[in-house]
Amino acid sequence: MSISTNQRVIDSALAKAKDGEPPKPRAVHAIAGHPGLTLHVRGDGSGSWVFRYRVGGKQREHTLHNQAQHAKTADILDVKDKWLSEIKLTGVDPKAAKEAAVEAATASVANSFDSVVAGWTAWQEANGVRSAERNRRQYQLHVKDALGGRDTATITRREVVAILSDIGTKAGKIQANRIQSLLSAAFQWAIDEGRLEVHPANRIRKQGKERARDRAATDEEVRAIWRATFEISPQIGRVIRLLLITGQRRSEVCKAELVELTANLWTLPERRLKNKQPFHIVPLSLMAQAEFYAACVASAGSTYVFQARKLAPSPMNDTTPSAAFADIVRAMGIQDFRLHDLRHVAATGMASMGVPPDIREMVANQVTGRTRTMGGRYDQHEYTVEKRRALRLWALRLQEIIRNRKPRGLRWR
Repeated sequence: MSISTNQRVIDSALAKAKDGEPPKPRAVHAIAGHPGLTLHVRGDGSGSWVFRYRVGGKQREHTLHNQAQHAKTADILDVKDKWLSEIKLTGVDPKAAKEAAVEAATASVANSFDSVVAGWTAWQEANGVRSAERNRRQYQLHVKDALGGRDTATITRREVVAILSDIGTKAGKIQANRIQSLLSAAFQWAIDEGRLEVHPANRIRKQGKERARDRAATDEEVRAIWRATFEISPQIGRVIRLLLITGQRRSEVCKAELVELTANLWTLPERRLKNKQPFHIVPLSLMAQAEFYAACVASAGSTYVFQARKLAPSPMNDTTPSAAFADIVRAMGIQDFRLHDLRHVAATGMASMGVPPDIREMVANQVTGRTRTMGGRYDQHEYTVEKRRALRLWALRLQEIIRNRKPRGLRWR
């Protein structure tokens, strides 16, 4: 069958389909002068070009084009000739090579470090690890461009060290330490899942020396920061003020829910606590009650006290007040002071008035030794009175600082 005849067969089938003629069984036409090449025409006017060939003693079949009505016969013959020439030249089946390449690409994606981090953070979420979302953000920001598409098993220790060194230069050595911990945990998860034998981030020397934050704030700095919170977004300002008044963690305040609040108590459930205690009771001073009340009014209709700027109910991202606070202290020229340091300010203020260390720990929910028993629950309730007194003393002292009044010598005893 000539090329022109082949084209007439397709044109005729298409014309019959357009005229509404009932479909006929598929017809297969061998192409004269082109062994192995066949044209399959269906009754609806569609068709396909199929090429049969032998390689390595095995019969193979490949569809060159599955919409024959849209292809020129001469073009199909060119494709077939190139396909046959490649087989004769290399002795390799092009179709099998293509399938192997697709399979290798699929395996590469499945074994990529992107997939490891995705699996690890998903496991964290499923097991109630609160840092999962933060780990994703840190990975996207510092690691993904360098390692994301790489096969995890090919990542070397030298590469990890180089990445951490670069982070240390650009973002600081403590940030490099954080990323090192992230990488080590992700690689260890891959080992636990049987996806890796050894990991390259094991026992790498820390970029910087860790030290506990002990930044003290002067009364003048606290007063200036307090006043500045009324010049930014009202809800963000309330978050910052509540951190100072209550001494609680940033994420705990940002993600506070209406159901957690009563008239003068804030009860945080286990799922929102860093140390996984059964719950944490925060007695609210009059200052804290006023801030929470205003926040609830502002977020009316949401289940969250601090609703994010979204249509669906969602809490404020805990990086939002951090960014605003950084702008505040930068504008004031206050050095080495972060949002988390307000928690230290509250604890230091209570200590200055003689609040016992164990009560300060109870207020901040830093006590990790209590057992998860009925006794632990009673323990929480028994200390509510002491925690209320400590927070009330701190609120009175804070008011003195804000109003720039002489201290009245408030004391625990």
